[in-house]
Amino acid sequence: MAPTTVDHLFAGLLVLVAPWLAVADYRRLLRALGAGQEDARTRAYRRTILIQWCVAAFVVGFWLRSGRPLSTLGLGVEASRGTWIGLALTLAACGFLVAQVVMVRHQPEARAAVRAQLERLRPLLPHTAGEGRWFHILSVTAGICEEVAYRGFLMAYFGGLGVAAAILLSTLAFGLSHTYMGRTGALRAGLVGLVVAGLYWLTGSLWASMLLHATADVTSGLMARTSLASGASATAVS
Repeated sequence: MAPTTVDHLFAGLLVLVAPWLAVADYRRLLRALGAGQEDARTRAYRRTILIQWCVAAFVVGFWLRSGRPLSTLGLGVEASRGTWIGLALTLAACGFLVAQVVMVRHQPEARAAVRAQLERLRPLLPHTAGEGRWFHILSVTAGICEEVAYRGFLMAYFGGLGVAAAILLSTLAFGLSHTYMGRTGALRAGLVGLVVAGLYWLTGSLWASMLLHATADVTSGLMARTSLASGASATAVS
């Protein structure tokens, strides 16, 4: 596509401004939790859900207004061998993620390992059933909206540089948007971004990427909730 001024501005927002805003929002959450605001996480989830849907709606609306086919944003369907291979890989990966949730629920050592890995992110993760429900909504939202923005839009924006460059640059931007999670968290997010970008390239659409992204986030929330609850129970007993 031939980028317009709006494309340049929105790309700058995703690459340069979004990481800073995410850090600021995370610090606001920490202050709210430190002040004892019990609904701080739920409000943060709701705020992020609203913002992400607004961003996705803007991208789709701008695409249509510019006369661009939605298929060039990854919202079409290609009946190709790559599509079926990508779908099979996605379903296998989703099955593996669900199996991890089952393992964590039934193996204390697995819960301890997850709890240790997620300690840095404890303020962000759901602690109660109510927070868990909103986190699931947030996970599905991120799976859809972040794919539209970071894979659909950014890979189209960087497409003139070649497929490899588009994948790498969109992945870098996605990782930077998660710097509030720390170096390890941003790196993991970047690796996830690389995988779903590869799926997009293989299938020619975002649907498989959305499914895998949402499933990864939902199962992460489930494992975190189980592990944190188990840790709290163990602390109470001791």
